[in-house]
Amino acid sequence: MQRVDGTLIFSPSDLQKFVDCEHLTRLQVRVCDGELTAPSRDDEELELLRRKGMDYERAWLERLRSEGKSYCRDPARIY
Repeated sequence: MQRVDGTLIFSPSDLQKFVDCEHLTRLQVRVCDGELTAPSRDDEELELLRRKGMDYERAWLERLRSEGKSYCRDPARIY
């Protein structure tokens, strides 16, 4: 989640988290707005999941590109 020109931009992961727990989304908005600090912890398993997720997203974008499809990487350009 990020704020671009005052507008909240949600990632697919953000939307899934909202479906799972609206309260979590409210907390994340407060973190995005600087009202709260996100908790952090060193966790090798979480880091592995993050890397695997990024690898999956890169592969998906490459698949779209190989099929001749385009996509927007800059959420500010969507509007």
